[in-house]
Amino acid sequence: LLYTLILTQMSQLQRIRVKAQVQPLYWLPITWEEHTLASIIAGILGAPLAITLFFAFAIIAASISIGLICMTPLMIFALFICVFMASATTEITKILYVRVSGAINRMAGRMAIWIRLVGSIIFFVIFYMIYFSLCYRRSLMVLVEAVSAGQRILWFIPYLWPGIAMSRFADGHALEAMLYSSMSAAFSFLLFLLATKLNLRYGLYEAPAIKVSAGIRISKASLLGRIGFSPAEAAIIRKDFKAFTRRQDMVYILILPVIFTIVPVLSIVWAEPSIMASGNSRLIRLFLSAYLSLIPGLIVSGEIGTRIVGVEGGSVWYIHSSPIDARSLVRAKYAITVLLSFAAMAVSSIIGYAFFALSASLAILSVAEAIFLILSMSMVSLSFGIRGADFRELPKPRMIRTKWAIIGVLTCLVLAAVIISPGILYALNFIIQTAPTVKASVLSSEACLFAALSASGILASAITYEFYRIAIKYAEEFLANPEEKVNVPL
Repeated sequence: LLYTLILTQMSQLQRIRVKAQVQPLYWLPITWEEHTLASIIAGILGAPLAITLFFAFAIIAASISIGLICMTPLMIFALFICVFMASATTEITKILYVRVSGAINRMAGRMAIWIRLVGSIIFFVIFYMIYFSLCYRRSLMVLVEAVSAGQRILWFIPYLWPGIAMSRFADGHALEAMLYSSMSAAFSFLLFLLATKLNLRYGLYEAPAIKVSAGIRISKASLLGRIGFSPAEAAIIRKDFKAFTRRQDMVYILILPVIFTIVPVLSIVWAEPSIMASGNSRLIRLFLSAYLSLIPGLIVSGEIGTRIVGVEGGSVWYIHSSPIDARSLVRAKYAITVLLSFAAMAVSSIIGYAFFALSASLAILSVAEAIFLILSMSMVSLSFGIRGADFRELPKPRMIRTKWAIIGVLTCLVLAAVIISPGILYALNFIIQTAPTVKASVLSSEACLFAALSASGILASAITYEFYRIAIKYAEEFLANPEEKVNVPL
């Protein structure tokens, strides 16, 4: 149930702004019940269904070998009931989210943009903190026993009834198992009715537009113009910044670095006693602080770079009709990718230094390597984002074709490892020099740091320049053949 909730929530966040999905309700001969059921089933398709089928086949195979074939139908029934509950709950949450978001837009005005963005991130932070607090460092059997004991105490929560049914059947209480199974099916039907009722009332609800400004706007020289961007480039940068902060389907890109920041911080906090006992506390803290400086910014640069062109969607024709050349397009897309990546890197680096007290030399190395990675990987991912852009918005925006997304990720991983390899050598030398058992330094710490940063900088510059030329080439093809790029197959 928990995994399905995670997967369906992330899927619906990507679909939530697609207004075309409600248009058939105006003219197709379907009822709200049929529409709601179809939406719930659509939420199940994909990763939730694949994982459920995997567990179902695993249960069948395991039950035959251990002689519990009589319990298999109930377990498979519980699996699919949990998937349906999760998808129906996600459908209800999606409807309420759109309605509440509209109310916030009407009351808060321009501040609603940031309230919605920060609220979504805080929701996922709390969600994952609760999840990791329940599952971290617990064996499967201990976790199953804890869940089994907890659900007996919290038997009145309907979401736990499928698990209680299996537990009671395993204890030999077949009648109670049938009762809880029937109650689970009834609760699933009630969730469906509630989702239908909400769709009937708010299904065609259109959130009010946010009033950004009023009166006559006088054009003035902007900050982007002062630092060297042309008016066309500045307009694209501002538009993309608004897209990544206002569109609900873009929130998951900003959530990824949050998740990758929460995991190590919570891990080190909960594992503090065992780490201190092992004597590896300093080494682990150094690694996690460097991890927080490098990884979140790298993830954001890769995610945004590969999607920054495909995010145009059906509005890509505005770019083709505007007076902008390939060089300006690449500069604008690269600038917004680097800007958002630097923001993620700065926040995560501050958190890493605050929690793990990184040494000054390794802090300089980590931040410098993070800057090199962002500057180079943003250009690498942007080149693949231009080449594999997918502008189709139905059934959901994908923004980049799967083949080019995979190629881009693998290329970024390989090149990132090449860029930080001198820094890794310096870090190993630093750890050896500062170890209690080592009395003499192999090399001067300042000399090693300078050499590592110089080597990484040269590698990053060469990679950035080469992929800049590739991005310009792809952008020229993109602008020269708009029909070919927009109507490209998967």
